[in-house]
Amino acid sequence: MIPHKLIRLQTRLIAIAAAAVLMAFGTATPVLAQQTRDFEAELHHFSAPAGPCENGVCNFVTYGYGFTNLMGSVTVTVVLTWDFNTTPCFTLDPMVWTLVGATGSVTISASGVFCEPRGLDAFPQYVSAVGVVTGGTGEFSGITGSVTIQGPAGGQGPIVHMSGTVSY
Repeated sequence: MIPHKLIRLQTRLIAIAAAAVLMAFGTATPVLAQQTRDFEAELHHFSAPAGPCENGVCNFVTYGYGFTNLMGSVTVTVVLTWDFNTTPCFTLDPMVWTLVGATGSVTISASGVFCEPRGLDAFPQYVSAVGVVTGGTGEFSGITGSVTIQGPAGGQGPIVHMSGTVSY
């Protein structure tokens, strides 16, 4: 028969060993590290902007489609304020872009301009903006980052290219 002191000593040694293992490997709660990745998107086939205007300032909504390197195919909603009183380019501020894919969504807050063509040929008109990734859902919950937004606008609407870096 083992004496009680030996059992207590074995119990303490097991507790000390377990504590050492927990300290060496961290807590039992896993913490997921964020990855930083390049973000690229091409967005197109936007609907005509629609919404109320007052004194040359319009609050518009437009819808489109596209593809991103992280989300695959997406639908796009853009809610924006378009100020037609500014020159030489019209101000687009604020703009909120929501890209929705199969595994989640990404929201981007941006500010930029829409410039009329300069020259004899009436094209290209173009969009240029900078944005901050403000959040997401699903696979992109907690996403952050920044993007540039630019592209020509023709008879079929703009073809917008976004590029930047995100972490999630």
